[in-house]
This record gives sequence, C-alpha cells and structure tokens, in this order.
Amino acid sequence: MLNKQDNETMCRVGPGTAMGDVMRRYWLPALQSSELVEPNGDPKSIELLGERLVVWRDASGRVGIFAEACLHRGASLALARAEGEGLRCIYHGWKFAVDGSVLETPNVADPKFKDRVKGRTYPVREAGGLIWVYLGPKALEPAFPEWPWLELAPANRINAYAVVGCNFVQVIEGLVDSSHLTVLHASGLAKTSGSDLDFAKKTTHMQFDAAPRIEAEETDFGFHYVAMRPLGEQVMARVASFIAAISGSRSCR
Repeated sequence: MLNKQDNETMCRVGPGTAMGDVMRRYWLPALQSSELVEPNGDPKSIELLGERLVVWRDASGRVGIFAEACLHRGASLALARAEGEGLRCIYHGWKFAVDGSVLETPNVADPKFKDRVKGRTYPVREAGGLIWVYLGPKALEPAFPEWPWLELAPANRINAYAVVGCNFVQVIEGLVDSSHLTVLHASGLAKTSGSDLDFAKKTTHMQFDAAPRIEAEETDFGFHYVAMRPLGEQVMARVASFIAAISGSRSCR
C-alpha cells in the first residue's frame, strides 16, 4: 500500500512530474497505424502523458506528431488544413512539415524568417502496426527498441486498443496480476471447463487456486512475471512478459 504522497509521485505523468519525466525518456506507443491510414487526411488529436498532441500522415505517407498549440500564437493544429507536405494553421497560415520545418509564414514579410524557427514536433517511428513517439529531451533520445515482434507480419500478431477509466498503474496491476483471475473471472474460467480448446485446458486449474506462488525477473525490456499453481504432481506456470513502454491508457504487453 502506498501513502498519498508516494501514490501521487507514481501516478502523475504530466509535464514536469517525476514519473512523467521518467516515461518521457522512452519510446512510447501513441496510436495504431490503422487509426491513421489515409495520407494527407485530417489530423487526429490524442492526449499522451497529459499533453495534447496532433498526429498527421502527409501525402508521402510520413507520420508527424505535433504539439497541438501552433508555434506562432497557440491556435489548435487539430483544426489545421492538410496540404500535401505540411499542415497549415488556420489562424495565420503558418505551414509545418512532419519534421517541424516551417514551410510558409504568410504574415511575415521576411522570406528568410521561416528558416530561423522550427515547429514543435517529436521523433516518430512506425513499427509493429503502431506509431511510436519520443517526448523527452533530444540529447537523451534512446535508440529505437528492436523487439522481434515489431518485425512480424500482421497475421502473426494481435494489436489491441482499450480505453480504461483508471490510472496507468492500475492497468499494469490488472494485466500482470494472476491471482485476481481466480476470483473476478471465476465464471469465465468455469465456462471453459470441459472445452476441447487447448487454451481452456491450460487455464481451467486457475479457478481453484487464488494464491499462486509468484516470482518476477527483471529484464532489459521490463520484467518476466510467473504465477505457479500445483497441478497434480506437476506445477503449472503462467508467464507474462511486460515491456516498459506505457503511455497513459496505452500499453504494450
């Protein structure tokens, strides 16, 4: 159990918070590629670690993630016009490329002015059916992770998206907690009893043991978690691998 102060430190992830600063040091999944299919389509608004962002795919298929507030006067780029190679703010017409280059500043007489400023965009990668972003200090940007599943064909992976009305810590606890399956999901486990499905046969034992022996192993990507339950003369081990790439209600597991 955490006290109030420790709970606040763990759960708050907005700009300038301790956990927010930590999470901004990693590549984070922002949204699924399937949510941004059309090149030169309308920009999409998202919220990540308490920040309002705009995601857009230009006419060449490149993805850009912009701070929602325009560099010039703070107007929302969620309302910007998609114009081929850049997004144009509807307030004063400043146009930004996905890498932050300022392409046009119609209300500034000096044609060289745009070369001296840069839009607020973030490093982006697209892999594993996901669009990833790095929101931390540029000088501390880590290498993009080379997890094997990122290279798998779509038919060999499942990308799931869920909106959960709780803090990210609660999501993690629920994902890796094997004990609650016996209690909260008892009816679901009972329905699988007698099923010929291989998965059902391997999980039926969980409805009878709410106190598995639990061990965890730290790894360079996060941790392995194992819940062990007796099964006759054998032990059934349920192993989950958790990747430390979490962003609000979006997580990879």
